[in-house]
Amino acid sequence: MIQTQIYENKDFYLSAFLMASGLDLVEHRRQGPISVFRFIKNSKLINLVDQYYTDSGEVKPMRYSTYIRTLKSILHNALSESKSENNYVKQNQKGNLSRG
Repeated sequence: MIQTQIYENKDFYLSAFLMASGLDLVEHRRQGPISVFRFIKNSKLINLVDQYYTDSGEVKPMRYSTYIRTLKSILHNALSESKSENNYVKQNQKGNLSRG
């Protein structure tokens, strides 16, 4: 069985960029006051992270702002529910970890 590699980051805006670029958020969890966002690690993710940090990525502004609001909702729900993940992540996990 092929084990799926996971990419973790603590960068809120990078995570919104990755989601706006078509990647699925696999998990969100809290480490004390810090949020950790998890995505499936693949060549597309590596390329998008490079684009983000070299300011060469292309994402539609309205799509990016939608995912910023989505992540804010995830953070708010996680704080108010005192859980490590919320309904958005649960609903969007269907089969994500089995993809390679």
